[in-house]
Amino acid sequence: MRLLVMAASLLTASPAFAGGIGLLATGGAHTEPLYYYKNTDDNGNPLKSINDYEQKSVIETLPNLGLGVDLALGDRDDKILGDCRFYWMQDSPQVSPVDAGSTVPKDQITAAWRENSRNVGVGAIGLQWQIVGNDKIHFNAIGHVGSAFVTLDHSEYLTLDIGPGITYRATRQVQLFGDVDYMARYRKVLTNSVNAYVGARYMFD
Repeated sequence: MRLLVMAASLLTASPAFAGGIGLLATGGAHTEPLYYYKNTDDNGNPLKSINDYEQKSVIETLPNLGLGVDLALGDRDDKILGDCRFYWMQDSPQVSPVDAGSTVPKDQITAAWRENSRNVGVGAIGLQWQIVGNDKIHFNAIGHVGSAFVTLDHSEYLTLDIGPGITYRATRQVQLFGDVDYMARYRKVLTNSVNAYVGARYMFD
């Protein structure tokens, strides 16, 4: 009989909604390797075969920005919240090896680089962990894993980010948040990025 009462209570209980949804904006900078070839010998004479070209590389630091949505998983009073981010991000065009710092003369370089902005769709899932603060404002540790899984040039990559954040409760159900994260990107090689995120979310509970 007791089991029947408990089952009836669960079935007739009013639904409780937890979590929230919001908008975010991001901006920062990241590194990208740019590979090129020296097409002459040490005396500046053209090499006869492309197989003899010497491969070189430079590391470029390029800005990026983006917009998207933020999904919070949990009650607004929880110290640990699940956090999902889905956003569009645009990487700035690459520059020529010479402009990026190559010591090889321009007329001795064979290279191709991305001359247009690159647009990617990023999805990440992680945690927001309240470290110190009160109901009005608190400081957090933020971490996500994800990937840039929507691209136009087949340049998908994995992401891992971690950093400090802050959350401010503007009203009972509206939160403003921001964080500054180190992000690692991995596609064949590991590259580095630093990004700031700001946004607002509406909590359902």
